Amino acid sequence: MYYPFEWRAHSHKQQAQVVNNIYYTQQQQQQQQAQVCNEIQWVSRNEWAGRPPRQPAKTLPLPVGHAFIHHTVSPLNCLNHSSCIQAVKWAQNLHMDGNGWDDIGYNFLLGGDHRIYIARGWSAQGSHTLGMNDRSINLAFIGNYDLEWPTAGMLEMAQKWLKCSLAMGILTPDYQLHGHRDQSCLFSSPGQHVYDLIKQWPHFLGGPLPTSKCYKSNITTTTTSSSH
Repeated sequence: MYYPFEWRAHSHKQQAQVVNNIYYTQQQQQQQQAQVCNEIQWVSRNEWAGRPPRQPAKTLPLPVGHAFIHHTVSPLNCLNHSSCIQAVKWAQNLHMDGNGWDDIGYNFLLGGDHRIYIARGWSAQGSHTLGMNDRSINLAFIGNYDLEWPTAGMLEMAQKWLKCSLAMGILTPDYQLHGHRDQSCLFSSPGQHVYDLIKQWPHFLGGPLPTSKCYKSNITTTTTSSSH
């Protein structure tokens, strides 16, 4: 580590004190960052009664440099725990039975009850953003945000999810935040009302990205938010 000339002029005792101050400041910052994870109400796969995947997902190499925000399009926004559980199960059934995927495609989903539902989780590669699944994590807002507006509580939880991902070392310090449409330009996801807001958040980078996939999907579903 390089220290300026003034540092070398300090006594050993003063130098030790400076090092200790730096260490404890860094430790406090890490603790404060980790605390944000505890401020999120997580819902496990067991709690929402998720179906087991047909095949284990590929391991996601961590940390990753990209976070994508999606919306599920349908059903419309859930407002309580019971209806959000049904919406997550609906998404899993659609992805597995409609699209023929091995599991629900998302890493996480965010309900109107301000809870975050664990889908594939942190360490499993998702099926949400074609061309970027092996280098990103995602959060899907439950609902159609071309028609609806996210609540302040949902936006707060989404930002805490990003901060938690960063604190846990899931995201790199210089990660980039995108909407699904920035990679898959034929989709409106995460909906205009969410997209207009996340454009104002730190780390945001709009598209089209260099890896952008502007393609015609042969998957017939009632949602256009997921991309295998």
